[in-house]
Amino acid sequence: MAPMIPNGDPGPATPTLVGKTQESPAKLRPEDEIIVVRGGNISFQARSQSLWKGVNDPSTDCKYGLLEIKCPFSKRGEALNQAAAEPNFYLEKVGGKFYLKKEHTCGYSAQVQGQLALTGLKWCDFCIYLSDSNEMCVDRIYFDTHYWKNKLLPKLSQFYLQHALKYLVGRARLVNSCSHGTEDTILVNSIKTVQQVRL
Repeated sequence: MAPMIPNGDPGPATPTLVGKTQESPAKLRPEDEIIVVRGGNISFQARSQSLWKGVNDPSTDCKYGLLEIKCPFSKRGEALNQAAAEPNFYLEKVGGKFYLKKEHTCGYSAQVQGQLALTGLKWCDFCIYLSDSNEMCVDRIYFDTHYWKNKLLPKLSQFYLQHALKYLVGRARLVNSCSHGTEDTILVNSIKTVQQVRL
């Protein structure tokens, strides 16, 4: 995955493109349960203490919370009840309301917790919009400090230090091989930067 990030490889084209085209209509849909987002789109956001971490394209208003919209390509023609009845889908219906399954393999719960940690916001409205049936649900998810500190942050730090940093240092060596910096200087500076941005 690390090599895909600098190159901007979006992964599978069709589901990603369909999801992106349906996010704007979901944002504009007038529903009582959705707070109107005034902050607009932010392409990348990171705290100064953790520059190596970032949030890709959430809609935020720091005064309120985060809005994460998913438009599942595989369920676009279904109703919410039908989609939630599928055991392998990341949505469940409990007591007449729809919720994101926290332990689902899709990783959306971890994604939301990471976005909340990195933006400093307290909650996220996780919106699932089924385009063909024009149905939508919103699950308000609150920041879980225990999960962030004990599960997600250690995994993200390990990935960054063991995989992403090696890749980035390798690219820096390639780019700087023509400049005045030595490989050792580049590596030492990268390690110092990582030590400074750790939470």
